[in-house]
Amino acid sequence: MTPGRFEYFQEVLTDKLSTEYSRLKALDIGSGGGFLAEEFAKKGFAVVGIDPSAVSVETARAHAEAGGLSIEYRVGVGEKLPVDDATFDVAYCCDVLEHVADLDKTISETARVLKPGGVYLFDTVNRTMVSKLVMIKLFSDHLR
Repeated sequence: MTPGRFEYFQEVLTDKLSTEYSRLKALDIGSGGGFLAEEFAKKGFAVVGIDPSAVSVETARAHAEAGGLSIEYRVGVGEKLPVDDATFDVAYCCDVLEHVADLDKTISETARVLKPGGVYLFDTVNRTMVSKLVMIKLFSDHLR
């Protein structure tokens, strides 16, 4: 799913930003193993990835290093992002918002760390019984 997401995100960024990516900073909220962070880094973004799992952060660091990518990873949560105010041109999170403890705080924190005019990209599954059942079905079929 990462290539499809990134392709869509790139379309949005091309529409919203008129500068070279190499001059931009991106924040990956809920970076997990770093798959999207690596796509952004390959395009020239300076990327910081935040994830609550120290194991995921270490895995992402090792994978980025093995691929020759310079990505900074930190342990943290969306409700209290360990980064300075107005630092990032782009913030994004995928499959994260449905897992946070406090959605409003996570959105507020994201707004805090974006520069004025920054772009926020996200995708998430709706919190409904139908969406939960569909996702369970998709993942169980995929794992067979």
